[in-house]
Amino acid sequence: MQALKFESAASDQRSSRSTTNAISYDDSGLTDFLIARGVQHKGLGNRLYWYLMVEVALEDKVMAKMYGRVVFKFMNKLLEVCCRPRANPVAKLSPVGGEWI
Repeated sequence: MQALKFESAASDQRSSRSTTNAISYDDSGLTDFLIARGVQHKGLGNRLYWYLMVEVALEDKVMAKMYGRVVFKFMNKLLEVCCRPRANPVAKLSPVGGEWI
């Protein structure tokens, strides 16, 4: 979790030296990687969630807000993956297209 803090600081320094738009915390490659792994593996996802929640409780409100955004993004990804409609296996197997034979 600490790496997220330092990655955001490094991207802020890079963006202040360039003329392009600043890289937001949402554009973090490390964040995307951790979220993707957390969604794929339940145990890792559980630990990721709780590690992030510990960081959200920090007294440093700027960092707590950044970690809160990561939690929000993680939870949205979980909902997206867990709640998407699945194909009906009967419809695939039935020649009538989903009707019971």
